[in-house]
Amino acid sequence: MVFEQNEQRHRENSRKRSRKEYENNQKMDYSIGMPNRKRLRRPYESDAHRMTRKESSNWRSNDFQKDQNKEKEEDVHRITQRQRQIELGKKSPEYQFFQQFMEAYNKTTLHKAALNLPLPPDPFDKISKRRFDGKIKKWRKDLHQFVTCHHTDELNTNSSTINKFICHKCNNLFHSYHSLKQHFTQCMDDVLLLKESIVTSSNSIQVPQNQKQTDKEEINEDECNKILKNLGLNSLVHIPLRSNLRLIKDFDSDDLDSNC
Repeated sequence: MVFEQNEQRHRENSRKRSRKEYENNQKMDYSIGMPNRKRLRRPYESDAHRMTRKESSNWRSNDFQKDQNKEKEEDVHRITQRQRQIELGKKSPEYQFFQQFMEAYNKTTLHKAALNLPLPPDPFDKISKRRFDGKIKKWRKDLHQFVTCHHTDELNTNSSTINKFICHKCNNLFHSYHSLKQHFTQCMDDVLLLKESIVTSSNSIQVPQNQKQTDKEEINEDECNKILKNLGLNSLVHIPLRSNLRLIKDFDSDDLDSNC
């Protein structure tokens, strides 16, 4: 009896094991998609081979195609506004220093640091106004940081290689960046004072009444009132001169006959 019970237990355990193994095999085959086969390993790829593959012509051509597929801005008014913002940034003394730094040094040294150069944003990118304004602010900050990093004593000593700085407001020449920076703030204040003085002077000037412009047909106000009285239109005397003249021009002789 004991022997038969042990055989039954062994059979039940073997059945349970076979079911679990069958279910596990089905799950593995379903995830792999290849029943009764081993999973294939990817071939080993070294770091050097991976770098050369990324720098190959195919990888560059794919990036070039992505740049070509970008949408471009078509609104002319928005493009002109962006170009004005870029032109204002180019008139700053920081951008003048950046231009002269580019001219003074060789292209090979600049090519190494090409990623760190503060370049203006593209006005033809199809982006929102807020995002473009953020790029303009970042460009101006990068220009300021570029000047603080590269404006050393070596540039001051090699003044022969660097051109003179020019103020776009008054067209004065300066030999150093700091002198132009100090003058730029004073020049902006002087321009604002001139504008305020011009506005106040224009408001204070009073034009005499004799020099006011009249219509092309020079007719005195008294003559106009006489004509209106003869026509029986005394109620329109308080109307200004130009409106009276328009009424007289539009008034025909046929209307007089009909009123009589």
